Amino acid sequence: MNQRIMIGLSAAVASVLFVWILGLLLSNEFAGAFLLDKDSKAFPYPFTVQNAMWLVFFIGAGELLVRYLETDREIRQIHKSLLPEDETTLLRKQDLEQFSFCCSEAVAGVADI
Repeated sequence: MNQRIMIGLSAAVASVLFVWILGLLLSNEFAGAFLLDKDSKAFPYPFTVQNAMWLVFFIGAGELLVRYLETDREIRQIHKSLLPEDETTLLRKQDLEQFSFCCSEAVAGVADI
């Protein structure tokens, strides 16, 4: 399955667990009302605006993790120096043939990453 989907679903499950644990630990005092809106008159307790905000926060944190992992993977590919990185080089089709062998090995190595 796609990495972004897996991390997003994991983040959503983590947010539900987080809200559930906070719900057990916090009573209807100030902290419970502030963090979870337990004494809400507009919505029944588990379906409050604050709980939806926790869900969105955890999914956003999961998206940050996905972006970090993708950036790290791209940086590792750049450090392999498969192509010239100076600003004066213009690669043409016949120039790329010499890189095809090393790149095919690197592509095979991407599956290991």
